Amino acid sequence: MAGMRQLVLGMMLGTTPLAAQGRGPGFDPASGPFSAGVGATIVPIVGGIAMMVAAKGEMHEGASAAGLLLATGGLLLGPAVGDWAGGLSGRGFARLGLRSAAFLGGMVGGFAIAWNNSDQNAASGAVFLGGVGIAAGLAVWDLATLKGAVRRKRGQAVSVAPVVQPDRKTLGIAVHLAF
Repeated sequence: MAGMRQLVLGMMLGTTPLAAQGRGPGFDPASGPFSAGVGATIVPIVGGIAMMVAAKGEMHEGASAAGLLLATGGLLLGPAVGDWAGGLSGRGFARLGLRSAAFLGGMVGGFAIAWNNSDQNAASGAVFLGGVGIAAGLAVWDLATLKGAVRRKRGQAVSVAPVVQPDRKTLGIAVHLAF
């Protein structure tokens, strides 16, 4: 029995964080996923726009087409990176789908209006920009609500720890549920 006590005590001490290992009182656990989401959104969009400007907007040039793909990827995938980093994979995939549907809906609608009707280019561009605007609004909404969602998810926890009561000569397990 003495060997078991030493083993349990060693496990308890080995898994208990020291005060120096903990985060400071002002640490926000949602700041990491938020930074990942903002970075994965802003950096590709700015980089893609810079590539398109450098190629002078000529879409037959490789740099301009690559810049468009990079900016589109940042708009659609960027906010989902923050969701995935925060452990919200379902939310990330659902909102990626919403942004993609808005973007593709605007693109398909714009092409459908301009198909065999060259005098409707302004209307097709407006429909496409409307889809891009909706996708951008959804991206901003996703990033704006990310910190609260991560805090709610991380507020729910289950922890299990061994308990030793030397005065009663008993061992046990303590379960803590937080909702």
